[in-house]
Amino acid sequence: MITVIGCGVIGLTSALRLREAGHPAQILAERLPPHTTSDKAGALCFPFKAGPPERCLSWASESLGVYSREAALPGAFVTEVDCLVLEPSPARDIPWQMTRLGPERLRRAEASELPGGYADGFVIRVPLIQCGPYLQSLMERFLAAGGLIRQASFMCLEDAPGDTLINCTGLGARVLAADELVAPVSGHILAVRPASPSAPVRCFICEGGKDTGGAPTYAFPRPDRCVLGGTAVHGDWYETVDPAIIHSIRERTVRIVPALANAEEISRYVGLRPYRPEVRLEAGRLPDGRPVIHNYGHGGSGWTLSWGCAAEVLTLI
Repeated sequence: MITVIGCGVIGLTSALRLREAGHPAQILAERLPPHTTSDKAGALCFPFKAGPPERCLSWASESLGVYSREAALPGAFVTEVDCLVLEPSPARDIPWQMTRLGPERLRRAEASELPGGYADGFVIRVPLIQCGPYLQSLMERFLAAGGLIRQASFMCLEDAPGDTLINCTGLGARVLAADELVAPVSGHILAVRPASPSAPVRCFICEGGKDTGGAPTYAFPRPDRCVLGGTAVHGDWYETVDPAIIHSIRERTVRIVPALANAEEISRYVGLRPYRPEVRLEAGRLPDGRPVIHNYGHGGSGWTLSWGCAAEVLTLI
């Protein structure tokens, strides 16, 4: 039996790929959807706070293909959006996150598309995922394929049952895998009601600017909600919402998309991205000799890298 530890998007996609390939697999996790880090994400298919670039681009390309195929299906929880990536200063080169996007998915932004204060930008066509419904669909697919999901917690990886372990524990790997390179990058999010079709909200992201203190600013309009952000504070474990930061997010996003000024708030919360300087995706062995595959440290790119990393996990079994 293969035991996948973790039930966010990384654990679920890894487990599903294994089960669909015929491997007996179960998921054990301390938290299940809708209470995982993945439930709180913006979920735009775009690498953020993850490395190394070349491996991330390869994983992201695989995920892009999966999500794009799903987006074409009726009732999918994935939509293709034209996202404006804003640059505070002229960009001499295409940012690394976009270098594998072909001309059908990437173009330079027109001057008329750039809000005040931004000198350059790109428009990328990428998938945007509805986190909650998508995670639920992954769980249903895994269970329908004969998998087992249950809650459990462990003090160390060796305590987990199974002939082979897949470690998809995110921030939990700091303790379970004794990996001090794993640390949170906190992100404040304000979720508002979807915009009216008569006044649509433009999807955009800016990774930082002079007036944001390096904080990312974004709006991801999904059918179920519009996700506004954000912050990216390294080493911050604090999950209590700061009203001043929410106010800042509202102000920053409205400056770029004025239609957001009167958007009705649904919720506000803080998510902790499981950051590591480089994603750890590799095979090893536990002290008791059992095989283990580590698949964690995806930062703000869990959704973006998930299917690509799951495909690689399958090759490591």
